[in-house]
Amino acid sequence: MNAAAMTHDPAEIARFESTAARWWDPEGEFRPLHELNPVRLSFIEQRAPLAGLKVLDVGCGGGLLSEAMARRGASVTGIDLGQTAIEVASLHALEAGVKVRYQVESAEAHAVGNAGAYDVVTCLEMLEHVPEPEQVIATLATLVRPGGHLFVSTLNRTLKAYLLAVVGAEYIARLPGWHRVPPAGTDGPAGHCGRHQLHPARSSKRGCSGMTRLTALLLDLDGTLLDTAPEMADALNTLHGEVGIEPLPFSQIRPTVSHGSTGMLNLAFSGVAPTEFERLRARFLDIYRAMLGSNTRLFAGFDAVLDHVHRHSLAWGVVTNKPGWLTDPLLQLLNINPTNGCIVSGDTVGARKPHPLPLLHAAGLIAKAPAHCLYVGDAERDIAAGRAAGMKTVVARWGYLGQGTPAPDAEFPLVLAAGERRDYTANTIYRDPDWRRKGREGALRVSA
Repeated sequence: MNAAAMTHDPAEIARFESTAARWWDPEGEFRPLHELNPVRLSFIEQRAPLAGLKVLDVGCGGGLLSEAMARRGASVTGIDLGQTAIEVASLHALEAGVKVRYQVESAEAHAVGNAGAYDVVTCLEMLEHVPEPEQVIATLATLVRPGGHLFVSTLNRTLKAYLLAVVGAEYIARLPGWHRVPPAGTDGPAGHCGRHQLHPARSSKRGCSGMTRLTALLLDLDGTLLDTAPEMADALNTLHGEVGIEPLPFSQIRPTVSHGSTGMLNLAFSGVAPTEFERLRARFLDIYRAMLGSNTRLFAGFDAVLDHVHRHSLAWGVVTNKPGWLTDPLLQLLNINPTNGCIVSGDTVGARKPHPLPLLHAAGLIAKAPAHCLYVGDAERDIAAGRAAGMKTVVARWGYLGQGTPAPDAEFPLVLAAGERRDYTANTIYRDPDWRRKGREGALRVSA
């Protein structure tokens, strides 16, 4: 099943389509939205003055908010899966002389080719109508540029909200409602735990026990999945030979590999002029590309991990700061292909780790909520990015920073040593059969 099919409910779309012709009737079913619209618009504009900004309105319906933002000078695109609603929105904008670009499209489909494309993304009063709100939020985050604004609203999970919005508005006033969101402390259908209970400041799908289930594995590349240090050291020392300086010992080069070409060249060329440094860096990358894959291997244990991932069609992917023109051919040469996942390189989304956008983009590509993803990396920026993205994040102690990686503590509670990799992955992504016996954190620990 594709991501779009998992993040919308055809019955909800049909319900709103049946009333779409009355979207712009201020006395009709959508009267509450007409009255709320000025408040929402004011809230947005106080935080992101709209004039000149590029804005995406997801779940735009008949275009109440889209049109209002366009009137404030924003360049607005509105998307919705309701064909009739989009037709109503387009006709009203045409009659009103307001320029808004409307299209029938899901957020997931729109994210393809539009990652980081918008200054502002809005998604108001929509999450309560979708089966997997966490996946929608992950996708929305990929659409916002670094430093941009994402505005999301939905009902509070309180008894008061339930009585007013569901009992009062839907069942008494017969307005289009939000009956899918149970109030806090109540059960969902048939007395089971509610499927999508959103909490303040977090969005994670949890079972009744309260423990997040990890269902996807995302890996850094250099120093985590692949041991590229010998090959990159060869390239650096080849450059040293070309300019007539002594080669450096591998032990000195290895800890710099996770810092990329700039970090490696700083070992010997930190004092040269910027233009000369860039010339040397370009030459280093040419040398490295020519020997790509000749002396790189998987870290020990990952052959078994990847075999298990492929045999069970599990979601996984690579998220690296390495540029795509190096990442893609290297993985192809090593026959590593996340057929059920993704590859996000340093130039994929216009932002690099420690920014969380590459990880959020990866979560959107594999249709997983960030809270359900385990991210493993060997550098501090990996941990910062993973935590900012809301993912369970661990340090690969076998990586290039070695003893420079943080020790287990409150900030970095999970650190793996080389011999722990396979068992750790088994206990998280593949689930240890005895995890319940081990307690609340049993499925997240390698050893006590």
